[in-house]
Amino acid sequence: MALAGLGIIRVSDFMLRPAIAAGRLVPLLETLHVSEPVPIWALTAPGRQHVPRIRALIEFLATDR
Repeated sequence: MALAGLGIIRVSDFMLRPAIAAGRLVPLLETLHVSEPVPIWALTAPGRQHVPRIRALIEFLATDR
């Protein structure tokens, strides 16, 4: 609806980068925005959490960045 000029939206910026870069959308209230943490869950099949590459991904996601 925002692309059709019918209102404003609040979504993650990564979803809108192409539309903003093309000038189809304009960011609003940037100075008032407060970032919020986005929770991420990692679900694995039983026993798969011990596979090194999966363990590495889970540990990376769990770090405080």
